[in-house]
Amino acid sequence: MSKPIRIKDSAEFDSLMHGLARDIVDANIHYRLHKNLKKAISEYVTELNHARAFWQLTISAQIDATLLRLCRAYDSHTASLNLPRLLATIEANLHIFDTPEFKQRLKDNPFVESLASDCRIPDKNGLKADIALVSGTDTLVKRLLAWRNNIGAHRNPRETLEPNSVVVGPLEYSEIEALLERAIIILNKYSLLFGALAYSTSMVGADDYKYVLDCIRKAIVARNRESEEEMAKYESIP
Repeated sequence: MSKPIRIKDSAEFDSLMHGLARDIVDANIHYRLHKNLKKAISEYVTELNHARAFWQLTISAQIDATLLRLCRAYDSHTASLNLPRLLATIEANLHIFDTPEFKQRLKDNPFVESLASDCRIPDKNGLKADIALVSGTDTLVKRLLAWRNNIGAHRNPRETLEPNSVVVGPLEYSEIEALLERAIIILNKYSLLFGALAYSTSMVGADDYKYVLDCIRKAIVARNRESEEEMAKYESIP
């Protein structure tokens, strides 16, 4: 059972939730960029090969950034900010979800009365189920933390001493996607109850990589055209 974080008031809880949301939202954004770049390989193979090392490192860095943030979100450390401790903090401070506190937080929202008409206090059984979903006893979370402890944050010596032994295999895309989706659903569930706010995993400029690759494509076409024109000049000399 995770230890709740001591908070003085709902403002401190709000700060904790925003802090954890940065990791969860960014994990989703980095993952989407990783998948988009992988998908773009077939369409932009020529452009990518013009800076092959850069793009390989970039694609690899995006999945590393995803896993780093996922590990922080599902961390089981008793002194860190993570989903298990955030939910434990909610369980220990259900009063901050009370209607009067909700109205005070959203006093400048013109729809506060209609929003406050719904029950804002988390369901205790649902909360316990969510705690189980983010705990180290869950199969997927256990896989993630095993990867973190043996490869991500610490390298198990057996990985080097016994190259043919697999201490912890890499997470499958389906596992990463399930953990990403679970994290944002749980975060938004309590964020909506607390402050009628949902975090988006979309990002302005998420397709900027296409602009970069299209610019490379145009530069390649222009350079090839120049080379052809230059070659044509020499061929026309009698």
